[in-house]
Parts: sequence; C-alpha cells; structure tokens
Amino acid sequence: MKCSACKQIDSLAHNIYLDKNNNLMDDSELTAFQILHPEDKSNTFKKIILCGICYEKIKQSNSKVKLVKKRSTFTQLSKAKANNNPKNYYVCAFCHTPNEPLRNTCKNCERILFSTEYDTKRISKYQLSDKKTSRKILDFLVVISVIVITGFLIYKGVEGHVSKYTTNAPLAEVVSNQSTLAWRDGSTYTGDTKEGKPHGKGTMRWTNGTTYVGDFFEGDITGSGEYIWQNGQKYIGQLKAGKPEGQGTMHYQDGSTYTGQWVDGEPK
Repeated sequence: MKCSACKQIDSLAHNIYLDKNNNLMDDSELTAFQILHPEDKSNTFKKIILCGICYEKIKQSNSKVKLVKKRSTFTQLSKAKANNNPKNYYVCAFCHTPNEPLRNTCKNCERILFSTEYDTKRISKYQLSDKKTSRKILDFLVVISVIVITGFLIYKGVEGHVSKYTTNAPLAEVVSNQSTLAWRDGSTYTGDTKEGKPHGKGTMRWTNGTTYVGDFFEGDITGSGEYIWQNGQKYIGQLKAGKPEGQGTMHYQDGSTYTGQWVDGEPK
C-alpha cells in the first residue's frame, strides 16, 4: 500500500482516520470516540494510509496533520491538543482523576477507564471547576485554622512565655482541690492545687517512669511521701524540695535498706 504522506510503498502501512478538524485517530481511538459520543452525528472521518515511518513521527509528536489538497501531501503542524476545552470529563474509578475524552486509560494510574465490571463517572467541566474551587477554599480554611491554633497556644504559654505548664482541667476544677496538671515534657500531676500549683496531697509522674505520691507545698515536693525511681529504688519518709530530709527509709536496687536521718538527700 502507498503512503499518503511520502508516497512510499509499505506492506505494513497503517489505516488512519482524520476527523473534520484534521485530528489523527487510529482504530482504537475512533472506536472509543464513537462509544463515548454516540450523539455526535456531524463528525465525519476520512480514511488515509500512512507508512510505518510517517505514522511513528506523527504519533510521537502528538500533533495533528493537515491535508494539502493541491500537493496531495500531509504537512505536520505545530503541536496542539485535539481538544483544548472538552465539555465533559471521565473520572477514573480507581484514583478518581478526571480524564479528557478520547482516552482509553487513566492519565494518572494508566488503568482502563471503561469496563463492564465498574462504572466510570462522567462529569461536566462546570462540576470539575466547582470541585477545584471547593478544594482551594478547604485548603485556605485549613491554613487559617493552623495559624489561629498556633497563635492561641503561643499566647497560652506553650513556648514558656506565660506559664511553665498547662492544665487539662477546666478552670472551675483547677480552682478546686482536685486537679490534673500536664507539663510540656509529658509529666503529669493529679491532686490538690493552690493558685495553679501542686499543694497538698497528690501524685506526680515523670516521663522517665519515676513516681512520687505524698505531700506538696506551693509546687515543691515537701512533707512526707513515697518516692519510686524508674530503676526500682524507693524512698519512704520525709522530704524537702524534692530530696530526702528528716526521718526516712531507702530501699536500694540491690535489695539493701537504710532507715534513719537524712540531710539534703544524703543519709546522716
């Protein structure tokens, strides 16, 4: 068969079709167009023959060709889309990507768009535009929310500008005797408070596993209580400013114990 472009004989020439706008289509694309647009009766297709070389050049450049009637040859035009502004899009059933008409596979995941096993949703360009607008509005609201929350946390002292700790309890509960306080490093306190500080009886838990149950005075561990370290060592007795002070018993990790007087954290 003789190529309509270069006039060379090629036994493996391709049958190609041109629509009324001189857009190039192969058999599969023509079939897909006719399936997707059965209502389009005005579009006519002209059958031409291209050799393998001319077919690959035109197909790889993704261009449309124009038949020059006087010379009976085809002149390749500059690269252009077959349809710059389609009226409808076909949404992939797998990745939900909108695809232009005349596509058999999704441009994102490359799966087949049309099958009897699932439905491919068709949306108009106006629906697609509305979705894009809604997405932009949602992204804008998320950014504004993050800015507002960040500003609020900084104002409340998360960065240490106002207070060294935060509280999980509502204001009325904080003022009462039983409260829960939480520090930024994950440490927590549950018990009596005074002016937002541990004061009275309570339990302190640090993130490293250490626990203290006993007396507090204006935020300090002062009074009598039980101090248990993360390694299993335990002290029961009197304390001052977080250290054993006065009468108390220390249970060491190796199983030994000491009972007696303590000064500034050391046995007397």
